[in-house]
Amino acid sequence: MDFKALMLTKEYDFLRTNERLGSRMILLGLGGSHAYGTCNENSDVDFRGVTLSMPSDLLGLTRFEQYEDRQTDTVIYSFNKIIRLLLECNPNTCELLGRISMKLYRTMRSAWKWRRQTVRCRMSLTWSRWGRLWSM
Repeated sequence: MDFKALMLTKEYDFLRTNERLGSRMILLGLGGSHAYGTCNENSDVDFRGVTLSMPSDLLGLTRFEQYEDRQTDTVIYSFNKIIRLLLECNPNTCELLGRISMKLYRTMRSAWKWRRQTVRCRMSLTWSRWGRLWSM
């Protein structure tokens, strides 16, 4: 099946015309049975993707987590949401990145824990220094 040609059909126009998608998308790929290699002639096509946030999202004026088109079974996640899902070791995000091993998820989980501990330590040092300055 020619997936690129399928994405160019009228049914998938929203990928090009939606202001949150279009040129903001940084990743688009197959999901479901096609991603796992278990598809057959009766399998539907699932697309999954990632899009960058709009300036209004970054400023907190609007909120966007994902775009879902049920007719084509397409889900496009915001960049922040996909990162959050990856850090939570959500297995559904695996299909987006191409059958990544669980070892990578465990590594990402460890990295996230390390980051949290580092931030806590950094905050503790910063606040203790600030407290010492004020007590002088």
